[in-house]
Amino acid sequence: LALTRCKLPVSRYEDAIVDSVMNNNVTILVGDTGSGKTTQVPQFLYKHRNKILPSSSGGGGKVVFREVITQPRRVAATTVASRVAEEMGTILGEGQVGYAVRFDDKTNINTRIKFCTDGILLREAVLDPTLSRYTIVIIDEIHERSLYTDTVLGLVSNTLGDATLRDNIKVVTPTT
Repeated sequence: LALTRCKLPVSRYEDAIVDSVMNNNVTILVGDTGSGKTTQVPQFLYKHRNKILPSSSGGGGKVVFREVITQPRRVAATTVASRVAEEMGTILGEGQVGYAVRFDDKTNINTRIKFCTDGILLREAVLDPTLSRYTIVIIDEIHERSLYTDTVLGLVSNTLGDATLRDNIKVVTPTT
């Protein structure tokens, strides 16, 4: 698996991606389909979480690094989560990687990389509009516009636009 991962085009840009996320609130990644954006970027960010956290820890207290990655479809959320868990050598839903789709939640308090449908993230945002439990929000397949994705993007945009709401969120949008 490690050899396959190294051959993915996105691997050449790991440092640049991490630097961009550290230094910007919004990072837009452009790459071809199959370049590894969906599976590798969450792992890059998790690997470098200690670099990313100091710049996003805000006003004291211990901040726990958590990423949420939206997918437009259930199958994508579950299969990508399974692949990332396998690549990281962890048990899906029991270690650092999990997923949540309608009627199926494979996450726990140790989950640091959570894949979910955009509808699930929207439901979370209704209760917590600033998505305060996440350090990084990755809205994948953003070019596949939907009501849920557009609404999540609007909520995140409002949070980014008002530093009094939250000044320590990072948003990544991979696109083709």
